[in-house]
Amino acid sequence: MRAIVLVAERECDQCREAKAVLGRLAEQFPGLEVQVLRTIDAEAAPYGVVMSPTVILDNMIVASGRAPNERKLAAYLTALPAAIAPSSAEGGPA
Repeated sequence: MRAIVLVAERECDQCREAKAVLGRLAEQFPGLEVQVLRTIDAEAAPYGVVMSPTVILDNMIVASGRAPNERKLAAYLTALPAAIAPSSAEGGPA
């Protein structure tokens, strides 16, 4: 699964927090690929971002203008098929 974090050219605290949240989730969910784009990047244009940060998960905006709620996003990812679910090799979250 791919997550895209769109941040402003000049990152704000919310942009940095959004990147940190997705970074922590990528460690917990090995199937989560995180890509960070700046709103001025050509690759960001198709998303029509109005506010930054914007977090997109498989072409669905899950947060805009703020960092995503880490617990809610983790719960969503946990409910997905095993391809994205946390690895049980390390015991997973308790």
